[in-house]
Amino acid sequence: MLTDSELTTTLHQLLTHTCPDSENGRCRTVSPKRRGEPLSGIGSFITGGRFNQQNEFQVLYIADSEPTARLEFRNLFKDPQGNLIENPHRPCIPFTIIYQLESILDLTDLEIQRDLETNWQELTGIWNWLNLIDTDDIAPTQRLGKIAFLSSEIEALKIPSAVNPGAYNLAIFPDRLRQKVSYVRAIDPLGIVAQIP
Repeated sequence: MLTDSELTTTLHQLLTHTCPDSENGRCRTVSPKRRGEPLSGIGSFITGGRFNQQNEFQVLYIADSEPTARLEFRNLFKDPQGNLIENPHRPCIPFTIIYQLESILDLTDLEIQRDLETNWQELTGIWNWLNLIDTDDIAPTQRLGKIAFLSSEIEALKIPSAVNPGAYNLAIFPDRLRQKVSYVRAIDPLGIVAQIP
């Protein structure tokens, strides 16, 4: 991964490669206790995540499909034959996601990965080991997420799924959604809708 100053410069140059996107049918899963706030990124704020440090900013993770969302949530896992098995100890509620975003940086694009001097392994590998040891270092993906967030221009990162090869997630920065243009809407199994902003 590039240094912080190189990332800042390169992300600014890559703004011409960001694209608007509108999708129906993406998925987010939440625990039953968070059913009333399906579009909150407070969990990522409190604990940190692959693309943000603890107590810095919120990231809302959206998957390309329900199986990917449930695998990421650890509600599903794959057995040795690749069959999906439900984990009864991690119940979740799936929400259908509809969104309109103006600026997504596609980190699944190999050319963009080369520009950032990163790769699939770095983007999907174990990221939290640096946070677990006594160090001032942060994970490369957290540096990337922070600099993308601070750019104020990038609303989301399209990222490869760490648990479902070939699938992807969106790491959305709720505080960067453009007013009157961008939105993320969640619809639960009963048809109840939530939206940000």
